[in-house]
Amino acid sequence: MRVVSVLGGRPHLVKSETIHLALERSDIRHETVECWLGPLSDYPWTSADFQLPAPLEVISEQSAGRLAGRLRRSMASVRPHVLLLYGDLDVTLLALGIAHQLDIPTVHIESGYRTGDLADREEFIRVAVDHGVTHRVAFTSSMAANLHAEGIDPGTVSHYDNPALFTMARRLRRPDGAPAAAPSRKATGLVTFHRDENVLDPERLVRIVGCMEALAASFALTIVLFRRTDLQLRRLGIRDRLEALAATAAAVRIRPTLRHEEYVAELSRASFVITDSSTVQDECAFLGTDCFVLRQASPRAADFPPTTRIVESIEPAQLASLAAAAVQRRRETPAKPDVLARGYDSTFVELLKRLTTTGGSAFEALPERPRPNKASS
Repeated sequence: MRVVSVLGGRPHLVKSETIHLALERSDIRHETVECWLGPLSDYPWTSADFQLPAPLEVISEQSAGRLAGRLRRSMASVRPHVLLLYGDLDVTLLALGIAHQLDIPTVHIESGYRTGDLADREEFIRVAVDHGVTHRVAFTSSMAANLHAEGIDPGTVSHYDNPALFTMARRLRRPDGAPAAAPSRKATGLVTFHRDENVLDPERLVRIVGCMEALAASFALTIVLFRRTDLQLRRLGIRDRLEALAATAAAVRIRPTLRHEEYVAELSRASFVITDSSTVQDECAFLGTDCFVLRQASPRAADFPPTTRIVESIEPAQLASLAAAAVQRRRETPAKPDVLARGYDSTFVELLKRLTTTGGSAFEALPERPRPNKASS
């Protein structure tokens, strides 16, 4: 039996490693196709940085139409028994349409996240994919409840933990997911931001940089600049403010995209995290690290622990106060990671095998909504 994962961003790579290791122990042959669309090809090491097979094909295009054409030809040639889809990127939706054309059963790994805002491209993709695939994997009871509320058959929804967290636990080299080394006792913060609502809004981006300058007076900071963030900072002429900050504040480091192992090490040492990434929110919740989310809304909000909160207005004093409270909390009560209980075991293998006997895609065509593409989660 042949199963193919369609991977379109680093969050997909992180999740698919766990899936691959689970299927590697079975008689299912798991393979991948990497599809890098425009600015989402920001992870320079691709699958070589993960426990994944060499991809059947690496498709990198600026145009969604050209990428879809190449992916369709690849899938028509490979003819997998099941296609695994991840997340909420344009690549995910393109792959679903191709699976429908070729009558290939599909599984969406990460079903049921919702913000309720269909004006957001990622939300539209989430809903379209969840209603179009053959089977769905939900990580939490609230995700499953969202699917059931939309009329999706509970028999087509399975419950497993987020595979990205199993990958993180392996990087931390402890079976319970706890850091291999004790977290830093210094007041350290990790910062990442890349979403359109932050990097394409000049006023908001300037305020974020101002917050970094204010925080640097009290905390050690590692600021990870993804390529699109770095380019936008340069376009606005404010990249030099961060460079000056790193030059004058010894405890501030500006880093490009990190290898996953490096990133996990930085995250495990952080007293607090400031981010707009959904994946980072998941990881902070797992580790018990305070996380301040620079977004108007998050599809993870229903599952936020007390240590995660949305920060809609970018105010230096507010973030500094939140960071100080997080540092104090970390000193008094060390973070304790969650326990991962629902792994991708033989039941997941049997699920995939059953799909090959119950028919192909249940794709429901939804009206296309012309909106700008969003960045990866």
